[in-house]
Amino acid sequence: MRGYFADELLLIMPLPDSPGLRLRGEVLREHRGPLAVAVAAQATRTDEILLDLTGVNFLSHSALDFLAILARRLTPPQHLILRAHPALCLRARITERGHDTIPALRLEESTPLPVRDTGRVSAPSRGTLDRTPQTAVVPRAQ
Repeated sequence: MRGYFADELLLIMPLPDSPGLRLRGEVLREHRGPLAVAVAAQATRTDEILLDLTGVNFLSHSALDFLAILARRLTPPQHLILRAHPALCLRARITERGHDTIPALRLEESTPLPVRDTGRVSAPSRGTLDRTPQTAVVPRAQ
């Protein structure tokens, strides 16, 4: 792997400040090859292989199963850490699929990014657009 992988759905790139990889987009079964290469490259460098999935909005069951297979193939003390936001429901999915018994697979749930409240802008309520003031265009005198 040249340090990154990109196609129409997925971007895999090294983490800038620590060993590991950041994934963005959608991870499908078709991404098994690039995932295997990326994890294997990380396994030669570190015992903690971190996959940051916080930028992933979809992870297929087959891709999750493949990550579990990769974790099973790691040699102790190596382990695969999946960092993901709660919306991916990885804890429940890992348990449902029996991957919670893999000692080399760990889940690290990230917290959602906080929404910044400036106090100046509020979400529009129903019918707001009907009551917004109209702007008139007034021609300038020449």
